[in-house]
Amino acid sequence: MQIISASRRTDIPAFFGEWFKNRIKEGFFYSVNPFNPRQIRETSLRPEDVACIVFWTKNPRPFFPIINLLNQEQYFYYFQYTLNNYPDFLEPGLPSLEEQLSTFKRLNEIIGETGPDRVQWRYDPIIISSRTPIDYHLGKIDYLAATLEGYTKRLTVSLLDFYKKISRRFHLLSEHENVKFYSTESLSDSDLTKLGLGLNKIAKDYNLELYSCCDRYLAEYSVTPGSCIDGELISSYTGIPFNEISRDCNQREYCLCSQSVDMGIYSTCKHFCSYCYAYGRQETVEKNLNSHYHINNSSLLDFRK
Repeated sequence: MQIISASRRTDIPAFFGEWFKNRIKEGFFYSVNPFNPRQIRETSLRPEDVACIVFWTKNPRPFFPIINLLNQEQYFYYFQYTLNNYPDFLEPGLPSLEEQLSTFKRLNEIIGETGPDRVQWRYDPIIISSRTPIDYHLGKIDYLAATLEGYTKRLTVSLLDFYKKISRRFHLLSEHENVKFYSTESLSDSDLTKLGLGLNKIAKDYNLELYSCCDRYLAEYSVTPGSCIDGELISSYTGIPFNEISRDCNQREYCLCSQSVDMGIYSTCKHFCSYCYAYGRQETVEKNLNSHYHINNSSLLDFRK
């Protein structure tokens, strides 16, 4: 049985729900190796072949009608829901905070009794800057945790990785927004201690399990390394023995996720978050989305003509 990731590369619940629904109905999808576009893989989506579907999203509201289909077909699934509440220059394409919070709670209600286990909150990444210092983050996380209390059991955090494409964007933002960004390496031990202690206090106050994602720094400050595609959680709900769920060795260093097949493709998400590794230029995303005329009927989430 396969674990399906939907998706680290794009926001399928926000933008490709109809395509996903058709893939469920037809029982398979094709995926492209991002490092070798000629390598295409077929993966079954029949319920008997799928151990779990892990959704990654910032706006699952358009996806709500499709959840009923997943329930009818008895798929096990859960959501990695990113909710940060950054300024618009970092997250320009998202609904208002009020709508994001409402969507988070409504998703919980749709899933039902197990919603708090299966809607996992990500405050990710933590970006330290002159306009978003550590106190800013601790204040935001405390407010969000209080608002979401009872609707989720897990909080996942990580400090930003400055990939080249992100560094280029931030260089431009530094000039246009009069903001200075700080790499994790530039933070002092007292800074990281303050952040780690603050995160742990918030988690304790609101009964949250606190984990880090692929973060070698926070582990030294009492934040437990976690697995976002969580074999233990999947095993507990599906009965699949945990020792039969392999670790994914093709992810970043320090990643503890279980092995999965990703349905998505890079440079297709219209949120345009400034810190996102999954797209290079906004023009590329727009070109990709305009180049495929029959995406909902395609077995491949791809945009090559």
